[in-house]
Amino acid sequence: MPPPTSISADAFRQWLAGQKLAAMVIADERCRWLAKLDEETALSLYLQLISLPGAPRREPTPSPVLAAMRQVLSRVNRETG
Repeated sequence: MPPPTSISADAFRQWLAGQKLAAMVIADERCRWLAKLDEETALSLYLQLISLPGAPRREPTPSPVLAAMRQVLSRVNRETG
């Protein structure tokens, strides 16, 4: 049996709403996971990522902006428990 060639507008809207919700949940989980990383683990992951084939060549140390973001996230994490 061939696949359907069309989908109802309601079914598409439901699918799209589900995709948007899933993207929001994933982004939230990613932020919470990243905020919990200690500096050593975060640096180790960063260095592993930039060493992958095809990764853009960057300095082996994080940028000052990234370091500042980590400090803020660490402070917020400590304050919120």
